[in-house]
Amino acid sequence: MFSGTLRTVLPLAKADERAGLLSAFYLEGYLAFSLPAVLTGFLVPIVGLPLAADVYGAAVILMAVASLIAIGVSRARARRVARARRSP
Repeated sequence: MFSGTLRTVLPLAKADERAGLLSAFYLEGYLAFSLPAVLTGFLVPIVGLPLAADVYGAAVILMAVASLIAIGVSRARARRVARARRSP
């Protein structure tokens, strides 16, 4: 998945924009994995480990569902655009 994403995104950038694109890609990836874990670590002393783990798990599930919905919407939009271009 990781290399497929890079193969899809990198050709869209101009040669002088690729370094910035890769920097943003890696930054987003690291933040996506680290921020929820750090926030959960801060939450543990306040609410306890079991509740913090439940909140973390629920947040991961909600983000996965939101991602699936966004992918579906994006694909539906792309199909509509493709159909509109084919019709006279």
